[in-house]
Amino acid sequence: FSVCGGGDQLPFSNLSYYATDERGGTSLANLWRISSDVTGSWTLRFSYEVDAGLGQFAGPGGFNDPDMLLGSSLGAARRLEPHQSRTQFSLWAMLMAPMLLGADVRRLTAFDLETYTNEKVLQVSQDPLATQGSLLSSEGATSVWGRELLNGAWAVLFLNQGWLWTRKVMCSQSCWSKMSFRRNSTLHVEDLWSLTIPDEILAGEELSLEVEAGRSRMLRLSPRTAIVI
Repeated sequence: FSVCGGGDQLPFSNLSYYATDERGGTSLANLWRISSDVTGSWTLRFSYEVDAGLGQFAGPGGFNDPDMLLGSSLGAARRLEPHQSRTQFSLWAMLMAPMLLGADVRRLTAFDLETYTNEKVLQVSQDPLATQGSLLSSEGATSVWGRELLNGAWAVLFLNQGWLWTRKVMCSQSCWSKMSFRRNSTLHVEDLWSLTIPDEILAGEELSLEVEAGRSRMLRLSPRTAIVI
């Protein structure tokens, strides 16, 4: 059961009361809108920033809904640029958001099909621990997001919200401190969009990635002892 309403269709309406009110959340529905419609890049940012502070209200059977995935395919009333649509998909997986597609599935581009069928990102979205991700750190136009997964693993997303330049996005000590890894333990690193990075890293050491403007990179960090071969 999904609840949506309020805001009078204004582009920056905060509907988080559906999650925070004692009559709302899981006592009301299985998913509830927490922001007005995503219609472009600015409302996209507004929606995920509202959702960032609502993780405590989500869990098995109940989910914060920051609106649909827009996609980048032609023919939709609203669409994003391809790199923005992929970033939205990655963020929605981090936030355990409903994966509802607001586009004509008959006209999806090859890029969008590749985005929405990425099994590694979908595994994060559907992780059985059912814990919503959160903002780990932010500096200027960059931010790092984390989501705890089953068996001690974490998904970590490095986001560059800027418009013009590639930036270094860094997970520093304050970022690491919000994850559950034992300091200096060896972690297996997997890039969920198949970019080249080291296969292992020590928990707590500086982790920085170059991220192009408006884009993101998404990693899965797993304790080495938890890797099943």
